[in-house]
Amino acid sequence: MRVGVAAAKSRFSELLRLASQGRRVVITKYGKPIVRLRGFPNQRSHEGDDPIARLLAKIARDN
Repeated sequence: MRVGVAAAKSRFSELLRLASQGRRVVITKYGKPIVRLRGFPNQRSHEGDDPIARLLAKIARDN
């Protein structure tokens, strides 16, 4: 999935969820790719559907 910067700002939670589920998410600026979001393979299904909860759990595990 390719999405522009403005759309990515308004759909960021959805894009994080999709990336964490293994979908390829590319953010573009003026039609050129600038960022690729990728989830961690071992995190895709363990933390539920909330990307923020997954991120916080990962930070807690890493510290």
